[in-house]
Amino acid sequence: MKIPNFKRLNRNEFRDFPPSVERLIGPLNDQLSSLTSALQNGITTDNNVAADSRLIQVKHAVENEAELQRDIRPTDGRIAFADNYPDPPPVLQWRMAGVKKVRFTCYFFDSTGAANPAGTANVRLVFKV
Repeated sequence: MKIPNFKRLNRNEFRDFPPSVERLIGPLNDQLSSLTSALQNGITTDNNVAADSRLIQVKHAVENEAELQRDIRPTDGRIAFADNYPDPPPVLQWRMAGVKKVRFTCYFFDSTGAANPAGTANVRLVFKV
């Protein structure tokens, strides 16, 4: 998929703004140009950020284990999304279990705060340095 270029900002589009807006336009245009280039050249979160992401099917309060693709020592683990559990988000407990292995448990709750253990859910876990 081809990513279109972002439209450059032009001072004439901001006539109602104070002259100081010009100091923002140049750096913003530079950032838009860099972003366009990165997106057109296939930047991805997994390849360009010190993080590891996994899509895993889990059950409430059952310990799971996953192997990380990267040899990182995460300092943070979170659930990016969980199918069928939009609100509130599930709670994640995790710990390292050897080289590139993480043990984790997800806890699901309903809107009242009560445990909601029914069925399984697909969750995207993100572990970052």
